[in-house]
Amino acid sequence: MRDSPDPRAGDLANDGSVETYASVWDAIADTPAEAANLKLRSELMDQITAIIASRG
Repeated sequence: MRDSPDPRAGDLANDGSVETYASVWDAIADTPAEAANLKLRSELMDQITAIIASRG
């Protein structure tokens, strides 16, 4: 993740256009590898949550 937040991330770029991302992970990660890692970790947490919920 970034050390200091980029005030333009997901907002207006220098030229006034809006930046868009494939996922929130792409928006907050510094590299594609970090985005992939965050996505996998999120999916794992979703699976763990579903298992816990199914066991009541």
